[in-house]
Amino acid sequence: MTDDENIKAVITAEDFKKRFNLKNIGFPEPTVFSNAVGISVKKVYPDEHASMYGVEISRRRPQTTPLLSLDAHVVYGKDTKDGVTLMMDKKLSEPIDLDFTDEFSFDTSTGKFYHRGRQIEPEEIFSIMDTAHKKPTKLTAGLLLRIRLWIWRILIPHTIKYLDLFLIKALWIISGEKIKGNIWRRVVNIYSSIKSQIEEDQDFVKSKPMDFFGYEAKRWSVVFYCSLHLAIFSFFYWKGIKYTFVTQILDNNFLALCYVVVSFAFTESWLPRRIKSIINEITPRVFSNISNRKISVS
Repeated sequence: MTDDENIKAVITAEDFKKRFNLKNIGFPEPTVFSNAVGISVKKVYPDEHASMYGVEISRRRPQTTPLLSLDAHVVYGKDTKDGVTLMMDKKLSEPIDLDFTDEFSFDTSTGKFYHRGRQIEPEEIFSIMDTAHKKPTKLTAGLLLRIRLWIWRILIPHTIKYLDLFLIKALWIISGEKIKGNIWRRVVNIYSSIKSQIEEDQDFVKSKPMDFFGYEAKRWSVVFYCSLHLAIFSFFYWKGIKYTFVTQILDNNFLALCYVVVSFAFTESWLPRRIKSIINEITPRVFSNISNRKISVS
């Protein structure tokens, strides 16, 4: 038998539903899941928004003991006929979406429910979820939570986005190469199993090559390299800065050639590759991890 069949052999969805008397805590009549042993409840608010609560026997891993782990969740959004529509631009003072994994359990041999090892009434599962869900709406009790939400949902993601834009501009200034697509598309590109179309949209726009003292280099890289050194020379000349070490290098043809070869290879090849690696791999992963970070309400 499958895991679902094993669970349903112990308790059916209707039997599971009968254990909850949600009207005592102001919730409407629950609805049973069609594909799992669990129930869901929608709480509608006057402003055409709603919260959807759900509790089910966990199917994330096989369960063979009488004490079954429960998965619970609650989401907030626009009220619709089929449930709720999630919102991307939630206010910090609105209810928070939460997942409760391995916090609640149900003992099929005794019919008792537990929260972190403490026996509770079945209805308390929804009360606990509701309290945590609505904590951001509390003026004083939810202040620290709203600050954490602002840091993790607004400050840090926006900082990463601005850093990403800065690196994209820096890459364009250094090498003339442009990256198509925003950071979210690169996040999808990393985690998607079907990448061909996305990768096509993410290709770099290559600049044309030119001859640079016998070396075929990207035209933009040569212009940037020369402009950078002209700017440095102008600054040193204006400030009257003189370094004996630099003077000795430039007075020696071989050492000057070595400097040009190494420094140009750095700005033309190594630096753009490192920046592209950060743009394509590091910043999307960090941004995804931060965006999907589970915020503790305790």
